[in-house]
Amino acid sequence: KSYKYYNKKSDWTGRDFLSIYSMEESGEIETLTIPVPDVFHSTDPFVLQESPVLFYTVTRDLRKSGNYEVHSEIYYSQLNDEGKMADFKGLSINAPFEYSLKNPFVDEKAKRLYFSSDMPGGFGGFDLYYMSYTDDFEFQAPSNLGNKINTKGNESNPYLREGKFYFASDGHAGLGGLDLFESGVSGNDFSGVKNLGIPYNSPQDDFGFFI
Repeated sequence: KSYKYYNKKSDWTGRDFLSIYSMEESGEIETLTIPVPDVFHSTDPFVLQESPVLFYTVTRDLRKSGNYEVHSEIYYSQLNDEGKMADFKGLSINAPFEYSLKNPFVDEKAKRLYFSSDMPGGFGGFDLYYMSYTDDFEFQAPSNLGNKINTKGNESNPYLREGKFYFASDGHAGLGGLDLFESGVSGNDFSGVKNLGIPYNSPQDDFGFFI
């Protein structure tokens, strides 16, 4: 109402907002400059292997009248020879005053962008979706991964490797909070959702599995 954002420092980073960092081969670390204007948070970096493109999640400083929430969005940028972002483009389905998009993962072989969202029409909370895309990064409409993966709870952090689909969920039976799960995947078909168990999971939130 007063256009003042809550900016209490995070208990686990000690910083005001999340940032994306890069590390040179020499070990030098620097903050990656995000070209999207008025960004508070930037996170979830995913770099493609076959083209110099980086996908990421941002939360922007957006203003409107009345009471409102600002949700996260997914953007992507070309990387130049120095590893810096040369441009930026947001997904056409970004709707920061309506719902969130986060956790981009790209299956370059199948040309699919996977992500988590609480957009209307899901099974409840955050669901996992994918969008197919062309060589020119023209994206098709999002497809929900279905009720074998998604629940009335929250699913996030999709990751695909060697015919196995990994994700986090607090809707499937687990040890507490978000747990890590694995499912077999073939095309659009998923089979056998399995909790990864101890030591991967704990009574707290466990997410972001990546090899």
